[in-house]
Formats: sequence, C-alpha cells, structure tokens
Amino acid sequence: GMLTHHLIQELPGRFRAAAPTFGSPLLGYLLGSEYQLLAQRDLASRTSLIQLHDRSDTTIPWQGGNSSDGWLYETMGRSLGAWA
Repeated sequence: GMLTHHLIQELPGRFRAAAPTFGSPLLGYLLGSEYQLLAQRDLASRTSLIQLHDRSDTTIPWQGGNSSDGWLYETMGRSLGAWA
C-alpha cells in the first residue's frame, strides 16, 4: 500500500491505475517529495485510484492519525482527495 502511494506520487502519469491495499502515506508525504501531484497535475490526473482498508485496522488506520505502533498517517479522505 505505502509503496504504491510512493510510486504514483513520485512518477505522476506513469501508471493508468493504482490500488493501494491497507496502506496510506505517512503524514506530510502525500504530494510527493517535490510536490509532483501539484506541479504535474495534468500527468497525475491520468491515474485512477481505488484505496482499500479495513475499518478496524489499528496498524494503518483509514481515518489517519496515530497508529498502534506510533506512526502518523494521512487520512483516506485526504489521500483520495489529492487525486480527485
């Protein structure tokens, strides 16, 4: 899941679709290392995204925030909103 997010953020337009499963970007890493999702919006818009989560997951919570092991994640809404 997180590797999928990383690849589609760093390489906008390279993939036609992506399906991250049980993974969200870490807080602050939503738009790519050089803000590619904003700077290359036309390329990024070529990628379709479906994101799958378990509502009871505490390791990578779909609602974002603190995980059970102390990491901070973006919310699923923000993750999908970056691609809308």
